[in-house]
Amino acid sequence: MLQKKLLEKIPFFKDFPDEYKEEIVEHSEAELLKVPPNRSILSEGEIGDTCFILLRGSANVYKRPYSNPLASLKPGQVFGAVAFLTPRKRTTTVVAEEECLLLRLNNQFLDALSHPCRDRFKDQMITVLVRNMETLRATIERYKAPVITPNETP
Repeated sequence: MLQKKLLEKIPFFKDFPDEYKEEIVEHSEAELLKVPPNRSILSEGEIGDTCFILLRGSANVYKRPYSNPLASLKPGQVFGAVAFLTPRKRTTTVVAEEECLLLRLNNQFLDALSHPCRDRFKDQMITVLVRNMETLRATIERYKAPVITPNETP
């Protein structure tokens, strides 16, 4: 069972009032998961309704057909937000780079939360999505940089 003292250590919940944290602990059916290195945590194209918070370890985000990671995830980061908010196919694949400890949250608990707590949770998820979009934009810009071959001059 999820405990309030764990929530207090996760940056996602940092600015949540204590009563919201208690409400989330009471209603969530969060699970702690250990994922070994090189194992997929979620796969592009699968239907999902959960999000994950990386508590320990690191993971990489991939998008088909590219073999280079779009992003590297570190402890405290949230992923799977799109499918969590609007159950649909996953848009990326996330692979554990090293052993990961994850907190998995199912979106069904949102219905049990008070409206103010639910709104705060969703607002925080939107913030996560915006940050992820900014990271993706920066990655795209980096890959779009001109490639100079040995026979060309800059």
